[in-house]
Amino acid sequence: MAPKLNAVREAALAAAEARLKGPSTSQATNDASSSGSGPGLMTQPSTSRPSWTKPSEKQDLETRRNFARLLDRGIVRDNGYKQSAEAVETLIKICMNILENPDEVKYRDIRATNSLLQNKVLEVKGGHEYLIALGFRIVTREFVKHYVLQTSLARMHELEIGAEVLKTHLANLQARAASEAASKVNHQSAESARKARALAEYEEDRDAVKNRAERERLNRLYREQAAREKAEQEAEREEEEREREEEMDLQAQEVNEDSTGPGGSTATGLTSGEAETDHLVHDNPDDTMDDDEEAEHGTYSAFPAGGKRLGE
Repeated sequence: MAPKLNAVREAALAAAEARLKGPSTSQATNDASSSGSGPGLMTQPSTSRPSWTKPSEKQDLETRRNFARLLDRGIVRDNGYKQSAEAVETLIKICMNILENPDEVKYRDIRATNSLLQNKVLEVKGGHEYLIALGFRIVTREFVKHYVLQTSLARMHELEIGAEVLKTHLANLQARAASEAASKVNHQSAESARKARALAEYEEDRDAVKNRAERERLNRLYREQAAREKAEQEAEREEEEREREEEMDLQAQEVNEDSTGPGGSTATGLTSGEAETDHLVHDNPDDTMDDDEEAEHGTYSAFPAGGKRLGE
């Protein structure tokens, strides 16, 4: 039994050594196992993992296309250029830390609550999916989620391709982000200029309305003042007309009173012809003397109103 146990132990050690050293060591282990003593000895099967073969260029091209499609449709399409560029920069940093320090566990095991990962990648649409495509898996430890990458030759190769795709798109995204920022600044400047013009036009319109209202107010005052002055002039003219008419009426009345008052010709009861006759009679003293003589001789007769002597 002892030789059999030794042979089995040697075979197990050879298998472990083959897993550590590669295919050549595995072949030596098989030779050692076949040299064991005793006809009934069972050969220990090899537990070494199959060796990794580097993919062909066609396979790498297909992998590259899958990463590019995931980036374009998952991150760039659903986010702004600035946010996409920041997510790509963060993913590149994660990949390069692992590729440059493959033995550092801290770069391959990242808390989901990490502020940089949370703000720059996980909050961006498509960021989580790209991490999974790079080879990260979610592991929960003590109720905290971790993004963990288990290293292997295949996963490190895919991680390198994913980082190259990110680098290829980063320059374009940064240029578009800069153009977007410049366009935004120009838009803000144009909007500010538009608002300034609108405010200036509003102020100008307001001043124009104010000036027009002031002119209308002054014109209204001038019209009202002219109307008042005209009304006052009309009133003065009417007053003067009335006073002149009253004065003319008063003068006419005085003339009438003078013509019909005491001592007037009408008050004596004589006509104008009689008054003239009487005046002629009394003004000529010779006529008076003739009248006296005629009265003495009985030949005087007074002229009646008809102008004839009595008895004719």
